[in-house]
Amino acid sequence: MCPMRLAIFFSACLLFLGALLSPMGAAKAASNVPISVKAVSVPQIKKAIADRKGKVVVVNFWATWCAPCVAEFPDLVKLQSAYKDKDVVVISISANDVSEIKPDVLPFLTKSKAYFDNYLIKATDPDVFINAFDPKWQGDIPRTFVYDKRGILSDELAGMQTYASFRAAVDKALKK
Repeated sequence: MCPMRLAIFFSACLLFLGALLSPMGAAKAASNVPISVKAVSVPQIKKAIADRKGKVVVVNFWATWCAPCVAEFPDLVKLQSAYKDKDVVVISISANDVSEIKPDVLPFLTKSKAYFDNYLIKATDPDVFINAFDPKWQGDIPRTFVYDKRGILSDELAGMQTYASFRAAVDKALKK
């Protein structure tokens, strides 16, 4: 390859890499990643939370058939976007049936631009899943658990939340 072509090729690669690594480039790259949903058991979701020690973890239980869940979901997406560079991650866990992943859950998450980890409860007994998070929890959704950077539960938010209430819980956890 001639030296001029080689220089142009490397310059183009550096420009592309710079754009990809910039905040806007990273956002564009993330938006090209397909949104997915994985059915998980209690140990798997507990491991997913534990693997994120050093970050504040916001775990939201929701379903497409739950009007308050659907109403608050854009605020979770906004939260993830606003705090992505501040060691905060959002994990969504759908209470939908596995058969509803393709017709309901994935289209909703895609439309919502939920570029964070999305799971679906895989349990023969939902009470086992619920009790693993809070034995006093009756299973009502939406329900959000906020873990501090040490992986310790910092806040539990019951019912529909707003961006301001999510932000307050995350800010509290970031201070711990």
